[in-house]
Amino acid sequence: MSDSILDAGLLAMVFSATSGVFTAPSLGNFLTLATGWLLCRARRTTTGLIVAAGAVGRKHFGSFHRFFSQAAWDVEQLWLGLLAVLVEGLCPAGQVVMVGDDTVQGKSGRKISGAANWRNACGSTRQQYRFLWGHNWIILALAVTVWPKTYSLPICLGLYGKEADCQRLGRPYRTRSELLLEMVQAASEALSGRDLVPLTDGHYATKHLLGGLPETVTALTRLRRDAALWRAAPPRGEGAGRPRKRGRRLPRPEQIAGDGRRPWKETAHARQFKTLVALWYRVRGTQPVRIVIVEQKNPREPYAYLLCTDPEWSPDRIVSTYAARWTIEITIRDAKQFGGLGDAQCRVGRAVERQAAFTLGMMSLVMGWYLSEGHRTDRLAVRPWYRRKRHPTFQDMVAHARRSSWRQIVYARSGSEPDIAKTRGGLLHYLEAAA
Repeated sequence: MSDSILDAGLLAMVFSATSGVFTAPSLGNFLTLATGWLLCRARRTTTGLIVAAGAVGRKHFGSFHRFFSQAAWDVEQLWLGLLAVLVEGLCPAGQVVMVGDDTVQGKSGRKISGAANWRNACGSTRQQYRFLWGHNWIILALAVTVWPKTYSLPICLGLYGKEADCQRLGRPYRTRSELLLEMVQAASEALSGRDLVPLTDGHYATKHLLGGLPETVTALTRLRRDAALWRAAPPRGEGAGRPRKRGRRLPRPEQIAGDGRRPWKETAHARQFKTLVALWYRVRGTQPVRIVIVEQKNPREPYAYLLCTDPEWSPDRIVSTYAARWTIEITIRDAKQFGGLGDAQCRVGRAVERQAAFTLGMMSLVMGWYLSEGHRTDRLAVRPWYRRKRHPTFQDMVAHARRSSWRQIVYARSGSEPDIAKTRGGLLHYLEAAA
């Protein structure tokens, strides 16, 4: 069975993203595993991918396992190649919006590299914390808006480890903010000259991240409701002494939101807001930031406090751009439930990170292919229970990529009766995979 049974357009994108990353044997293994990932309808373990690709007996199964644990290829180089292909095809001009977040993927087994006990945000409440044994992944995704709908395509991944575990294993410790900052800096260097706009939640509104951004990067994040805000320093007067770095203290954001003397304004999207330019001295020093307080229809959290590192941005632009942050939550859910993140039964450090990178990379490749060209040949099935569905989901994209690959295989192997007899076994394999 050929390694190039993927749809022609998807295969071309795979070759572009992996150019110079793999050796010839590793590239063959990657294509086989990529085919198995697309065709697999069960758990996406390594052996499950081998079976789905029809590669059983073609070579020793250990070579596919060694592709993740021992093969000579660089994950960061793969991410940079994927980023270049996606930006060129989906974001050729204008600002490049990215979304950063972290998630905990549960695993079982005490010998799995990088696994630890983490607070499970999905199962926790304000009254009770719940914990989960597994991996804590930091994800940076490319936000692409079409139709108009925004999708988050993962373009980088990092494994966060607790400080005590890093010291025990002799590894350098980095906080989540530092890991995300390294990803943003690498993307900024790779996309030299492009304006980057990373979106994060309030956990990443730290001095490590907001204080170390390159000049071409404008970050949008949530602000603490009790943040200490200051006015800019007044002009220096006559006399000796060190010039002031900040002006007088301003009320806290929650006080500004409840201040009836400050009137609410309305954005172009009919959202009530208040805005000001101030210094968040503890995090950004003397660099001014734009703060936007947005009224929400939520009794527990009536206001959202947003921060933009570029004070020239308008409130409407900040609110509309930051709305794309939620899309990474959808991507993380799809990765866990439908993409196979966490399905692999590996425990070696390199294999753990590469398996997760492979899964998210395949998700980005399939989504990028569909958004750029695959949607032209797709006819979304009309289902009566989806009365408001207008745009494809990740599952729809994978299903169409699978159908396109099957169609290409069947047409390529169709011919005279003797030829059909020779290829009957391969065609039956794909029919079994479709079941």
